[in-house]
Amino acid sequence: MVDYKLIKLENERSTHLTKRLNRLSLWQFFKVLYRDSMGRMLLTNFLLLLALTPLAVAVIYFYVQINNAQYALPYYNTLGAGNGIWIGVYEHFDALQTAYVDQCLTWCLLAFLGISIILSGGFAVVRDSFWTGKIKIRAFFGGLKANVLYALATSAIIGGALYGIVVFCLKCTLPTWAVIVLAILMSLVLLLVACFLFILCSVSVTYKQSLKQNVKDSFRLLWLNPIPNLIHETLMLLPIPVIFWAATAGQLLMFVVYMFVFFIGAFYFAFVWQTHMMKTFALFHPVAGADKK
Repeated sequence: MVDYKLIKLENERSTHLTKRLNRLSLWQFFKVLYRDSMGRMLLTNFLLLLALTPLAVAVIYFYVQINNAQYALPYYNTLGAGNGIWIGVYEHFDALQTAYVDQCLTWCLLAFLGISIILSGGFAVVRDSFWTGKIKIRAFFGGLKANVLYALATSAIIGGALYGIVVFCLKCTLPTWAVIVLAILMSLVLLLVACFLFILCSVSVTYKQSLKQNVKDSFRLLWLNPIPNLIHETLMLLPIPVIFWAATAGQLLMFVVYMFVFFIGAFYFAFVWQTHMMKTFALFHPVAGADKK
């Protein structure tokens, strides 16, 4: 049984702000920020996109290597059924592809380390804008400083777990149905662990406490609203499968999705999650008055 009365959330980092009560829905809050701070929102999104650059480069490099290797294989299609002239060519390509996958996963894991650090800056921006209704870029760099260790741990744990799940699916010799079931179970466990880590990052960005207290508060907050927490985590991560789906769904849709990511997509991750957490934090530290933005 979790005792929620033990949640402290002390030494708030936003005491320098004049707070205004925020009871807006997620969409209403976004409209306020877009209306009053559109340029700063785009700048914040650009800063967040910098974290995704190494990951994107690693994935693109992987696809280029695979395509180059495939085109270099000794096929001919001028006569007959187009059989390969190199015995064992398919086995060779499978082995080559596996090697490239391992290389890509390693580089992606290293690139993933920077994502949570930069995302912490976005959390800090949303933290302050939640109380003021306007975006202030300087909060971004304060968020990086406040959360660097937590962010590195978050990226390492989530990235390492994803790496392990992918390698398990690729190399496991169990029956296909067993691999699928185990992969789903491991993914669900990872989703819960990631939810705790995201809460921990939000707590450390918003409050200046000891590591022990941050972990305790985050664990209790995880079970305070487990369903809303998982729902907002899913909403935050939703663009990731959409981006991959758009890449195979046609050029027009891919262009629309990528333009969304370029302008506000990266900000979306920080906005959806940190707004949810700020509303949770407000339950413990309500703002006096009834001033609504």
